[in-house]
Amino acid sequence: MYQEIEVAGWMRLHKDVQKLIDTHGYEVSFKRPKSGGSYDTASGKITGGSDLTWTGRGVFVNYRDEDVNGTTITTDDRKLLLQAVGLSYEPETGDYIDDTVQVITTQKIQSGSTVIGYMLQMRG
Repeated sequence: MYQEIEVAGWMRLHKDVQKLIDTHGYEVSFKRPKSGGSYDTASGKITGGSDLTWTGRGVFVNYRDEDVNGTTITTDDRKLLLQAVGLSYEPETGDYIDDTVQVITTQKIQSGSTVIGYMLQMRG
């Protein structure tokens, strides 16, 4: 009985996320600068490595006015609901979307141990 309820809940949540992204989402390009490089303590920069790029599908959502506090969430911040299915890499803080906005925080949306999406805080 519990297993049936859990599976039904996961399917409903998965379908809701999928429908929202299918209806309003679009392809976004990710870039992770200097992936595989090493930190040079003398210069304070990452040396070596190369930019890692991939695409995903998502939809941008504005924060509510009452969520903006000027510190952890600013007026320029937006959320990106990102579909997990088909992603080559898991998004990380510091990644860039469409070369213009940076990932500030990431949060997995999951049912049990299955990741069905990500909610990313974007700035820029």
